[in-house]
Amino acid sequence: MNVDFERLWQSVTHQYYAPWNSTDGPDLASSFFTLWQNRLATEPLNGPDHWRRVEQVGLFIAARTGADAMVVRLFALFHDSRRRNIDRDEGHGMRGAEYALTLRGDGYQISEEQFQLLIYACCWHSEQEHHDNPTIATCWDADRLDLGRLGIIPDPRFLSTEISREIAKGLIDPWEEISRSTPETGLTKAQSARLSHLRCHWRHKVGCSTLPANRKVAEDGVRSAYDAACLKQPRSIIWVNSPGEAWQVIKTRELGKAVWIHVLNDVRNQVVDQIVGRIGIKLFAEIQRQFSCPLLENIRDILNPEPTDLRRSHGCHGADSFGALDFCQRVLGIEEVRLMRGIMEVAKAAGWWWPFSDACVITERPLRIEHNLEKLHCVTGPALEFRDGSTVYALDGRLVPEKLIRQPKSLIIREILRMPTWGSRRLAIERYGMERFLTDSKARIIHSDDFGTLYRKKFSNDREEAENWMAVVKVVNATPERDGSFRDYFLQVPPEIETAREAVAWTFGLESPEYAPGIET
Repeated sequence: MNVDFERLWQSVTHQYYAPWNSTDGPDLASSFFTLWQNRLATEPLNGPDHWRRVEQVGLFIAARTGADAMVVRLFALFHDSRRRNIDRDEGHGMRGAEYALTLRGDGYQISEEQFQLLIYACCWHSEQEHHDNPTIATCWDADRLDLGRLGIIPDPRFLSTEISREIAKGLIDPWEEISRSTPETGLTKAQSARLSHLRCHWRHKVGCSTLPANRKVAEDGVRSAYDAACLKQPRSIIWVNSPGEAWQVIKTRELGKAVWIHVLNDVRNQVVDQIVGRIGIKLFAEIQRQFSCPLLENIRDILNPEPTDLRRSHGCHGADSFGALDFCQRVLGIEEVRLMRGIMEVAKAAGWWWPFSDACVITERPLRIEHNLEKLHCVTGPALEFRDGSTVYALDGRLVPEKLIRQPKSLIIREILRMPTWGSRRLAIERYGMERFLTDSKARIIHSDDFGTLYRKKFSNDREEAENWMAVVKVVNATPERDGSFRDYFLQVPPEIETAREAVAWTFGLESPEYAPGIET
């Protein structure tokens, strides 16, 4: 799964310097003043500078231990993000884990297994000495190897991995290799700054725009695109309000021969050949990677049900690829990109469009786009809405029925069980409520012990493959809530698991005999 770490770091760092919602004393002003003094005192000892060092050393270790690099990076960001002072500060790891929980979904997306590793690593990084799981061990070691910031020499006895012990003994200098292995983009600092600016412009101001189309600019862009392809101008330009409406026009009206291969492909191929010839394929691939946008990729995937012979330009939703070309012209001075200028002007002014010999069909931009930074996502209404009233409902980048969003409580078990994919069923169950689903669907209790209760449910009686089964273990959080109650958690596990202990152990990446916690979390 993808995480926009740059944006996530900005958000967490901003909150780190902001006052917290809760204080320990009744005097809010006094409490805030004390909290702010402590916050200043912890920086840079436990603040973002420390987090970044933990991330860099953690990735160095992870390359040698096989740890999950994404979990390591998230741990570096969250583990001290809720510290209140430079002393012992009991509970700061738990607070960091709770903060990670509040941002999950909207701020970042990882699998349940990765999330459980992250939570455990954050909660216990100051409380436990060693761990056998390579990811948790890497997280803890990376943090402890930065104890020099406090004037403490890391003790190899309290490190879990061999590579970390060698670093602590001075046998390996990770910083020498980190600085040597930092990937070079081939761009100057000024060029990199321009890239960041243009990426923001194309992603957000173009790709996510919901303004009405600038029809004059778009139509001029279409004419320039036809000229660049050495084609006659279309006799008419037909405006529609959505891709769905466009497909109906294309199916029912005489528009002439499809010329997308000339207007779009041939011109782009000429331009790309010139770029690669000037800067090399490696640098161009890196620039394209820098401009890539998971959200726009998700929109294109969802709006792509038409036959393959009806090719189109994605207009504003192709902003990531057009941004890379724009950078090559504006910053690197590759003037051949001007051949694409017409197509890029349409992208800035309108939505999808289809070029034909006699006419060109262009869509308005959407009226509404709702997302979670990486994918279309809205729990209260349509994730995409067009100006003809057509809508797309999506959760976590997956198409879902309107009823799942508008009336989730009215769903019946039969509707959930008949959903075509496990992804859609999972989202439906989340909206329905896992505990309610297990009860109403008459899921079987397979095993129960002191570690939890294991449930198993088969979705269809005529299918035996693994995705037709669901297994969930219910565990009770040993830490009480503020009102003194104890919260139940439902964790999905592989369907072949047979015992609750085995299920809980699996969430920590352990075998059942290895899982014997001294303290439950």
